[in-house]
Amino acid sequence: YFSAFASPASLDPRFRDRDPGYVTTAPGTRGSPLFYNAGYFDSVVVDADEMFAKDTITAVELGLFPVPLADGTASGVEAPVLVVMGAKDSIFCGPIGGGDCSTPETIRAGESRAYSNADVSAYVLADSGHCINMHRNAKDWFAAAESWLAAKV
Repeated sequence: YFSAFASPASLDPRFRDRDPGYVTTAPGTRGSPLFYNAGYFDSVVVDADEMFAKDTITAVELGLFPVPLADGTASGVEAPVLVVMGAKDSIFCGPIGGGDCSTPETIRAGESRAYSNADVSAYVLADSGHCINMHRNAKDWFAAAESWLAAKV
C-alpha cells in the first residue's frame, strides 16, 4: 500500500542529495488516505505538511520499525505509556497495519503485549487518520494527553 505513495527521495528537489536507498512520498500524495481521513482536515494543512513536514525514510528503517516491539526492547519500558491512534489510521490499523483502532481497549490490548512492564493507556482520536496532529480535532487528543499526564505523572 505504501509503495503506491512512495517515490525515490532523490527525485524530489528537496532531497536530491539523499542516497538511492531513501524514499519519500510522491508529490501530491500527502493528503491521501495513507495519512489523512478525507473531510476531517484542511487542504492548507496538507500543503504545509508537504512543504515543511515531509521527510525521508529508508527501506531498512521501514523493515526494522516493528523490531523493538517484537524483540522485547519495549518490555524494558516501566513508565506509564499513552498510545494515541487515529480511528482511521491506515498505517497502523486497517489494511496495512492490521490493527484494530476502533476503541482504546483494542489498542491497549495490542500495545500491552509489547509494553508488558508498563501501565499502558490508549486514546482513539475519532475521524482521524495517521497524522493525528494535522486533523481538525487534534485538540481533543491534546486535552486527553493533558488529563492523562495529570493523572499519571
